[in-house]
Amino acid sequence: MIQDAVVLNAYPNGTAQVAVNRGTACGSNCGDCEVCKYQNEIKIIAQNPIQAVRGQHVEIESKSSEIFKAELLIYVLPLVFLILGFLIPSLFGCSELICVAFAFLALFAGVMIVISTAKKRKEIEFKIVGFIND
Repeated sequence: MIQDAVVLNAYPNGTAQVAVNRGTACGSNCGDCEVCKYQNEIKIIAQNPIQAVRGQHVEIESKSSEIFKAELLIYVLPLVFLILGFLIPSLFGCSELICVAFAFLALFAGVMIVISTAKKRKEIEFKIVGFIND
């Protein structure tokens, strides 16, 4: 995945702090509606093999597979646990109340797996790959 960024600081160890604008669900054209409450600029550390300096507009790259794995883990796993937590007891003829209770227990277990796995995962690595000419 390639994104545009601005170099905030360049460090001697070959890394740089960059600011990346995060897109929104409405296509980043929501300045007037004020629905977006969250900061849409993310600051990250990226490898800087091209020696970009403060203020330069650059392209940064990250492995899309790592981002997709994280998204799958965070969004899909708990949902799968929730559905299985409902379906498995229902296959054994349990009442709806028991199926719902198991579904929420399974959802909780899925969330706990996400939290424990997220703590063990290494951060997604970013790399500055080119300059953007303004």
